[in-house]
This record gives sequence, C-alpha cells and structure tokens, in this order.
Amino acid sequence: MKKRELNTTKVRRGLESPEDYYREAYRYYEDARERLRETSVIHNRYQDPKVVSEACGTCYLAVLLALDGYLLTRGVSPSNLPKTTTEYWSSIKERLAHNGKIQDAFNTAWEELHVAGYYRGFSSVGMIKDGFQNARWILDTLSKIKQKRA
Repeated sequence: MKKRELNTTKVRRGLESPEDYYREAYRYYEDARERLRETSVIHNRYQDPKVVSEACGTCYLAVLLALDGYLLTRGVSPSNLPKTTTEYWSSIKERLAHNGKIQDAFNTAWEELHVAGYYRGFSSVGMIKDGFQNARWILDTLSKIKQKRA
C-alpha cells in the first residue's frame, strides 16, 4: 500500500500577492467582528460560547494572514511561510523591529483570541475586545509598513 505524503506547503487558494493576504486578513477580521455581534452580553460576558470561539479563531487567523502578507513582502516564499506559532514568533523577532510592540501584540492576540477565546471558551467582553484591538493594531501596522516599502 502506497503511503500518501502530507503536503505542508502553506499556499492559500486565490492568494498570490502580499496585497491579497492583507485584503483577506481584513475580510477575516470584519467577519469575526460581525460574528461576535451575533451573541448577547449579560454581566459583561458573551452568552454563546460557540459564537465567541468562532469569532476568536477567525480573528486570530486574520493576524496570521497579515503576518504572512508582510513576510512575503520581505522575500519569504509562500512555501517557507511559518506553519507553527513558534515559527511566527521567530519570524517576528527576526524580521520586525518595532521595539517589541508587534511581538507583544501578537502574544496578546495569541493568548486572548487563540488560547482563551477559541480553545478555552472564555467569554469576558473586556478580554475578547482587547484581543480584537491587538489584532486590528497588527493589521493596521503591517499594512502601513507594507505601504512605506512599496
């Protein structure tokens, strides 16, 4: 029996240029915000954990797409884009010198959106909003850096 090889190349269908990655990142971000609006808030907590989980996961993916777009502008080939959180942290340290601000914002987005909101089902409005704010800041900052280099 022939064993199938796993294709680990990170190429997203329809995304060819860094601009495509940024556009898709903003689309994911807006989709996540819309999804979060679908749940009610009682006592400063979102009431539908499934909706919160989906919104947080989508928002975190927006951050990864923006980072991928930025890395493409820095000459990283699509097949060499990071595949793990550890690889993203290494890429941020290596290629983004903003006094650690992007690294801190990425860490906060990872903790609040990916770990707490998506995996653990936390529903605190303040924490989720902070994660979304950090995600938006990353998207906006990387977009500005991209424009300066163009």
